[in-house]
Amino acid sequence: MIPFMRSPIETTVNPLKISKRTTAQAIKDYEKVIERVQKAGPKLDSVISRLQNIYGMHLTAYSLLKHANKLCDQLGLNIDRLATRNRKALFCWFAENWNYIEKYLPDSGCRDHLHCVQSQNYHCSIVDLTDIKSLLKVH
Repeated sequence: MIPFMRSPIETTVNPLKISKRTTAQAIKDYEKVIERVQKAGPKLDSVISRLQNIYGMHLTAYSLLKHANKLCDQLGLNIDRLATRNRKALFCWFAENWNYIEKYLPDSGCRDHLHCVQSQNYHCSIVDLTDIKSLLKVH
């Protein structure tokens, strides 16, 4: 057997080597996230759908955290350690503070307006890519 190749037996016997993190802190964080999701209950689903309606379907943890930080500055709230590191926990943070946050969120019409602006047809003339002057004028 080639030394750098794993046999199928090794991967089934020792699956912990393949996973990302299995430290005690990672396990505690995972359990806390599960507990927060259960505590939030059905409210979490409505909060997630509302946030997706406002900010778009593909919310990244970074963009959510950016919006949460803006809201924290406005309202004097704090984001806990777990919410800054975990997307599900951040959604739970939004659900836990929803009564304060909801008033400060933009309407969903804002996103629809952006979609309308992006979908407008713009008249584009054919540009010669070898001519620098025409490229500078177009850009």
